[in-house]
Amino acid sequence: MSDYYQGPNNSAKLKAVTLTLLASATILVIWRISWRLSKRVIGLPDYLLMLGLSLSICLAGFNLDPYFRWGYGYHKDDLPPDIQKALTPKICFWLNQVFFKATAGVIKLSICTIYMNIFSKPVLLSTRIARYANFALMGIIIAYYTGGTLVSTFQCNPIRKAWQGDLDGTCIDNTKFRVANAYINSFTSVLLVLIPFSALLSTGHRSKEIWQFLFLIALGLAHTACAVVRVVMIYVPNEGAATDPHWYNTTPNTLAMAEIFTAVIVSTIMTMRPCFQVVFSGIATTVTSTSRTRRTKVDSSGVLASTASQIRRSDRQGFMSTVVCHDDYRDFRHRCLAFNPTRLINNSTLTRQEFVSAGTTLQLSDNVPTCNRASQAVTVDLCRIALQIPTSKRSSISFELWLPSDWKGSRYLATGNGGIDGCIKYEDLAYGTSNGFATMGTNNGHNGTTGITMLNNPEIIKDFSYRALHTGTRSAKKLMKAFYGKKPAHNYYLGCSLGGRMGIKAAEKYPKDYDGIVAGCPAVDFNNLQGQRAMFYPITGSADSPNYIPIDTWKGLIHDEVLRQCDKIDGVEDGIIEVPDKCFFNSKTLQCSPRRPKNCLNAAQVAQLQKIYAPYTYPNGKLIFPRMNPGNELQAVSKLIAGTPFSYSEDWFRYVVYNDPSWDASTYNTNDVRKADELNPFDIRTYPEELPKFKKRGGKLLSYHGGQDNQITQFNTQRFWNRMYSADNDLQDYYRYFRMSGMFHCNSGPGAWAVGQGGGAPAAGIPFDPQHNVLAAMVAWVEKGQAPASLTGTKFINDTATNGVDFQRKHCLYPKTQTYIGGDPKKTSSWQCR
Repeated sequence: MSDYYQGPNNSAKLKAVTLTLLASATILVIWRISWRLSKRVIGLPDYLLMLGLSLSICLAGFNLDPYFRWGYGYHKDDLPPDIQKALTPKICFWLNQVFFKATAGVIKLSICTIYMNIFSKPVLLSTRIARYANFALMGIIIAYYTGGTLVSTFQCNPIRKAWQGDLDGTCIDNTKFRVANAYINSFTSVLLVLIPFSALLSTGHRSKEIWQFLFLIALGLAHTACAVVRVVMIYVPNEGAATDPHWYNTTPNTLAMAEIFTAVIVSTIMTMRPCFQVVFSGIATTVTSTSRTRRTKVDSSGVLASTASQIRRSDRQGFMSTVVCHDDYRDFRHRCLAFNPTRLINNSTLTRQEFVSAGTTLQLSDNVPTCNRASQAVTVDLCRIALQIPTSKRSSISFELWLPSDWKGSRYLATGNGGIDGCIKYEDLAYGTSNGFATMGTNNGHNGTTGITMLNNPEIIKDFSYRALHTGTRSAKKLMKAFYGKKPAHNYYLGCSLGGRMGIKAAEKYPKDYDGIVAGCPAVDFNNLQGQRAMFYPITGSADSPNYIPIDTWKGLIHDEVLRQCDKIDGVEDGIIEVPDKCFFNSKTLQCSPRRPKNCLNAAQVAQLQKIYAPYTYPNGKLIFPRMNPGNELQAVSKLIAGTPFSYSEDWFRYVVYNDPSWDASTYNTNDVRKADELNPFDIRTYPEELPKFKKRGGKLLSYHGGQDNQITQFNTQRFWNRMYSADNDLQDYYRYFRMSGMFHCNSGPGAWAVGQGGGAPAAGIPFDPQHNVLAAMVAWVEKGQAPASLTGTKFINDTATNGVDFQRKHCLYPKTQTYIGGDPKKTSSWQCR
């Protein structure tokens, strides 16, 4: 053994410290990187962190190998005689030093880049100096130590001289060299602490926020302490130092391992979500311009809020705005604001681009008032992109794409419109993103709820028929690929009413656009639908006509009689007509007679009811459109039987069919609907017998329709599905239809109508699972091949999710119907699909 004094053997301490910290650091790094990969927010700090961990593992190997093999340090007499003069110890020594400094540098650069994301473009001078000083010093320290160690090792190093005593020349003393490196190393650690510390001093905060800042600083201090202690130990004698100053003893080696792995742990914990809160947004500062002084909201990175809505959100959220992994938040926010969508979409104009944080209520002040959407709550972090995209020289679409930070399953969702509207359904955009979809909507080529812009402009009608949705989807796919770095894995569509028609038209005309389409209450056979809606007003007359039936009579006398005749058919009196096919309302029971002189209808009014509840036909008996759903009276009084023209139909005939704003809805007759169907602009009819291309590529289509629909009769979707089934007996393989008992138009009603069909409350309160949520059912069908056999609808108390569930009921796959088998009718077990 060696003649030198070695002191006690403390190798067990080095092994324990190194292996414990190595395991902790490795677990945390894997956790962090896996989480960030799943969120697609991997960045430079992560790559540096992975590199630093890899280098630190190599460093640990070079440190531990001699200890595990021989139990001591690197002195020549501690090594077996056969390798004392070999090249291996020299290489081992040099690599040990290089890996230590390279690891320290990379880890500190990782921490520094994390702070850059948190404090980008910092307002405070001390923060800027600390950040840039770190980069400069770490570059110096890595180059200085790597080069110096290389020279000293292979020119003449004291340890090498001890290994090879016959070496000629005078060895240099590297003590000063090591001291200089240690000081620089410590100084960089101190600077890392100054970065958050300067933000703490920048403004007054609440005590909770101060403690969170202090915690972040404490993480930096833990690493700094190791570096400072190692500097002190260069001057403080320890075991073997008095007689063998060249011996690489155990205690400083242990501290070196602690310093390195503490740095890895610090840089990882600092950005783990949801462990800790950070407090980096919402610092207010006063910005003075040459023309005026104004109070402007600035986050602690010094970046001005880009829109007034961002300022309002910052004010409302205050200093606490996000959770740690704040660099994830910053990475996504910066990626959102730096994204350039107009570069990808030809001739487009950017109308809005903003990062929207979870919990924000967007104020839609620039939305068209008739769209009746003044605000929209947002529940997830997302990037909002709004463009105006031209579709011709005379037309364009308003386009919005909401890109969530958590893009679950790489799914895309397009949303539809309603009525004759040009209104983006912001509630559906929020609904889609809340479930992890990148979600798109357009104004369908025009603004507002009327069709006046279609007058003498066929390009807008073309957008309305099909082009707006297709253009929006094509644009959205380009933007998603650029933003997320990959194409969506699966493409979906969700719409109801007009939106249902839009989805079916997309399957017919652009079968590759979507993998799965949810088309609720679809407005198929569109031209004849407009005729059927228009026919009610000439029948009912205006409110001042002699035989007009008042709204109260519809909602009372008539509705009660419909239920009396039809509610019992399914075996349960609950206000729900479970099987509308079996309900044929006999209005003559309400006619006044000597035995019933009051609370009745005159002969002319009874005749009105007979026409209203009958199928709509041409004089020769040819069907134009199926009969109205009985039981819809409570809602039908708002449009169909309100004693006023149905506005959507009136606009269609005025601005599209006849291009005549003076067209009088009271003059409507079957010649008008014949004219509309013959014109059929841009094949808006949407009434295919088959969808062969959509079927061939594996597309899936799902429709649902309420049994007490007050705008589009359920019998029309039933007729449409039967028509397609007669052409393809394997229709269920790709197109499934569910009748929703007790649902009005698209939502609401006495039945269990909530199936997650859109963003309107309480439909949005439905869990995202295939049995209860129609969109989730479509996802399971497309991605797992699990075709839905039923949908369980939910009825909330007073249609408010927070009030709890009143009852649930399964809605059967057509042609099956719900059959009551006994028991509590509010229990799903009391019903079967037969």
